[in-house]
Amino acid sequence: MKQLSIKQIGVIIAIILGTILAFSPVDNKPISGVSSEDLAKAINSRTDHITAEQLGQMIIDKDPDFQIIDIRSEEEYNQFHLQTAINVPLESLFTKENLEFIDPEKLVILYSNGGTHAAQAWVILQQLGYTNTTVLLGGLNYWVDVYSNPTPPEGVYADSEIFNYQFQVSAGKFLMGNVDAKSKVQDKPEAPKIKIPRQRKKSKAADEGC
Repeated sequence: MKQLSIKQIGVIIAIILGTILAFSPVDNKPISGVSSEDLAKAINSRTDHITAEQLGQMIIDKDPDFQIIDIRSEEEYNQFHLQTAINVPLESLFTKENLEFIDPEKLVILYSNGGTHAAQAWVILQQLGYTNTTVLLGGLNYWVDVYSNPTPPEGVYADSEIFNYQFQVSAGKFLMGNVDAKSKVQDKPEAPKIKIPRQRKKSKAADEGC
């Protein structure tokens, strides 16, 4: 039997979750979000996530049109979190009170330590009608890896790969601060000037986690 790719598995999971959630009310409210087919299309077209480089540029530019939600525990959030991120733990994200934190006028970016929990939250929010949401690809673990220890491209590589590497190096200190990721975030140095394209459809593969 032919093995399924990670993308195909993700599409199948989204369809299954979407079907289940379509009949599972949150806070006793009817669900009126996107269809399972739309979820599958978003995953297949990669519009369900944003890369660390794209989000890093948005933070550096102080883009006013996005909102970051950290769905980890309060303890993890206090140890280290992305700039401007608000903490709404996953277990309480879907309460009426916390859903009011979500700004429908902005692109809402979810992240957890890896990618799994944020992706699960994304599916539920989509089903609830919060369609202007996306997930940080690879989560905080990948973010820390990208900006703390960027890997230069090897062999034959595209211009975009060296450009991304240069951005990771120049932006790392600003986005990570002068402390280890296990410590609390402190004051950041001046933002670098280098920019990267805002394309969301092409992205580097990242390891998944919770």
